[in-house]
Amino acid sequence: MFLGDVLEVRSGLVVSRKKAKDENSAKYKYKQLNLRSVSKEGYIIENELEVLSTDEVISSDYMTVVGDVVVRLTDPYTAIYIDEAYAGLVVSSNFAIIKESKGYNSRFLAFYLNGDTAKKKLYSNMQGSIIKSINLAAIEQLELPLIPKSTQEVYGNLFSAIVDKLQTIEKIRELEIKLQKQLVEQVSKK
Repeated sequence: MFLGDVLEVRSGLVVSRKKAKDENSAKYKYKQLNLRSVSKEGYIIENELEVLSTDEVISSDYMTVVGDVVVRLTDPYTAIYIDEAYAGLVVSSNFAIIKESKGYNSRFLAFYLNGDTAKKKLYSNMQGSIIKSINLAAIEQLELPLIPKSTQEVYGNLFSAIVDKLQTIEKIRELEIKLQKQLVEQVSKK
């Protein structure tokens, strides 16, 4: 079974077409996913999200919804499951959006797409000379494992807990670096 047979895959928004000419007088402001805001471990780095200022409402087709899987179209082709905390983000054309399906667990799908088997297949479909990317067809042609949805849910929850732990470890690392800098500052003032 191919991903495109059971799930809808669509492109993100070409942001440059919607950006306000004058950001200060823009009517709408949205948080937007960008390449820096996606960790290779499969989570969103919140302080890297950008603000998109527009003069018009962005279509909901380009906004994240709980249960979506967003896939980066350039190396390292990271997939992210969208939970409640990240619903409503604008997805740029650097990403594909895979809409949730009742037949396949999206949380499991995100982690399957981050696995070696799926990545190897995506790498074999790279295009471009300077910036290597994949297209939506490459994602749609990925073969999905045929496992019961209840098993997908178990693995999806397990993988989600692992990513939460990795995210916590990264936050601790950032805080320890900040603490180290503050201590060095205090010592150098004496």
